[in-house]
Amino acid sequence: MKWVEFTNEQFIGGLLQSGHLSKHAAEGLAEMGIALGNGRITEEFYKNKPVLSKRKFEEFAIEFAKVYHQA
Repeated sequence: MKWVEFTNEQFIGGLLQSGHLSKHAAEGLAEMGIALGNGRITEEFYKNKPVLSKRKFEEFAIEFAKVYHQA
């Protein structure tokens, strides 16, 4: 599949043409795409990277289910 680049205006126009989003929502999605592309959206995450647990999701789910069913 070929990667196709387009302007933010084209992106907003396509979203509006679909008829499913307001102009405000389309502009917000374009802004989010810009922030993702320039790193602004992940900047805070990488500055304050969380310490992740070694526990796997499956282990958590089993424990959560036990507690949930006792409530």
